[in-house]
Amino acid sequence: MNKHRRLYFSVFIFLCFIAAVLLAQNSTLRWLDAQMFRVASHLLPQAESANSYRSILLDAARLQSPEGIQEFRFLLRKLRKANAAEIVWLSDNFPQMDYLPADTPEDEPVEETSTKQAAEASTSPTTAEMEELTLQWRPTEGERNKLAWMLEHQKVFLTQYSNSPNTHSASRANDIVYHEQLRFKHGWRQYIPSIFLPQAKTFRLSNAQWPYRIYPFDIDATGVHSFIWYSEDHKFSLPDLSLAVFSQMQQSAAINWDETGRIQLNGQELSLDLSGKAFSYFSSLTEKHTQLNSLNLPQASDKAASFYSQRVVLIAQDAQQLQILADKLSSLEQGAIYATPVNHWWLSPLLLLLVVIYLLWILPLLSRHSGLFLGAFMLLGIVVAQPLLLILHGLWWPTINLLLLLIAGQITVYVYVSGQQLLNHLLEKQYA
Repeated sequence: MNKHRRLYFSVFIFLCFIAAVLLAQNSTLRWLDAQMFRVASHLLPQAESANSYRSILLDAARLQSPEGIQEFRFLLRKLRKANAAEIVWLSDNFPQMDYLPADTPEDEPVEETSTKQAAEASTSPTTAEMEELTLQWRPTEGERNKLAWMLEHQKVFLTQYSNSPNTHSASRANDIVYHEQLRFKHGWRQYIPSIFLPQAKTFRLSNAQWPYRIYPFDIDATGVHSFIWYSEDHKFSLPDLSLAVFSQMQQSAAINWDETGRIQLNGQELSLDLSGKAFSYFSSLTEKHTQLNSLNLPQASDKAASFYSQRVVLIAQDAQQLQILADKLSSLEQGAIYATPVNHWWLSPLLLLLVVIYLLWILPLLSRHSGLFLGAFMLLGIVVAQPLLLILHGLWWPTINLLLLLIAGQITVYVYVSGQQLLNHLLEKQYA
């Protein structure tokens, strides 16, 4: 290479290096990385799905009627008497207590108030305001209120998608102790540039003081799953619904996690990446699923009480969401979750820098055939190392940006060297 062309080549490789570092969290690269995990997952030892769940699929339209709500209440009562281990209801429209002014004459018909009024009535920042609300408002009578009371006292797991839980009330009302010490940028992580941190899943804070056990839940099953969620300002963190339910299945008194991505439930330890995410063995991405035999409401009501005894009962109005939750629970139960190591944030740029050194100072010294052979060997080594780490250590190391940088550099050198040789050959012919 002459002096000017070597400079252009060096600038190009350096720009590719910067792009590989800055775009590590790009959505397209994350999608490509997920596809690589999908292929590598077929090499994993086959895990047996935990077919211990009882799944019930509700009719959303029927559930809006008083008769449908009454049928559902009877089912919940049956599950309680059957001593079901846990009850999880995936819904975005569960009832709140409705309130009316306390001075409403007894002979007037009772009408339900709006959801906004219900939220205002259920929010009581101080004891004085609570006493005032008690004097001014009283709950209405009806199937919705009966169902709301049952959900509150039966400790059913719920989730919602359009509204997010209030972290302050969740830690008090959910009967699940977890530490909120983990922040997305806290401790030594505050010194890490954001471009090196994987994108965290966030939820929106709500002012509603829900009495239910409500946790965020990721209904996207096309990639990596979030087991730890953060508030939009990254000041609070919550466990995912699947992790909260799993902790109760393990009879864990508390959920503990720290900045290294480790989750501890009693004596069991799970590893996540810096944003609380991991790939699941059972998911739509891997095309491996937990076998579910979902029942409708009449069929579920006809089952004997022993059918639900000490079983986790999953209830939803959407079959896909029901499958996602069952897959995440099965992956946790089997220990089949695969996270990116915490040291990936600094080790990956270091590996990219080593590739740049190879492209700038080693590859140009080799012949064309030697360079192609060495480049192919390095590509093969990276591709093979990834599933080996997955199988032997349960780790997933994203290498898509490393592969793209190596391929781009190899092609650039090959094209340049080939073009230079062709140009020299033409010049030799011209002056021969």
